[in-house]
Amino acid sequence: MACDAGLWKLEGLAEYDARRPTPTGTNLLGLVIHLASVGDCPFGADLRAAVAGPSRADRHGRTAYGVPMSRIVTDQQGRPVSAVVAIVVAILSGGYMLPWAIAALRGNANTWRVFWVNLLLGWTVIGWIVALVMSIREHRILGIR
Repeated sequence: MACDAGLWKLEGLAEYDARRPTPTGTNLLGLVIHLASVGDCPFGADLRAAVAGPSRADRHGRTAYGVPMSRIVTDQQGRPVSAVVAIVVAILSGGYMLPWAIAALRGNANTWRVFWVNLLLGWTVIGWIVALVMSIREHRILGIR
């Protein structure tokens, strides 16, 4: 039943449209192939035999199914020097600057905002908690490649 619905969605689509990523990073073709590989689809055994092998991406970014892997691009930024400095300052300040160190280690785009909130308002318990929450928020997704 699920395989039939998946095949129905693919009918009449160009290959580009079948492989185009959705907002969640999947694509219709990959979903149908997944349904066929785990479910009892009439063409599932043939498909499993055709695509047997590891499901990791090869050097061209394609899975064993031949479907291109999508890469999610986030606002995470690497700042190794800031992270080391933030850790040292957090240790020397007895944990007072811990939210800034967490933000720097995670590569948050708002690292310096966390620093200023932590430095200026961290002496109030609420300000420190706000800085901590700012430092552990999820990275924003900027796009899918």
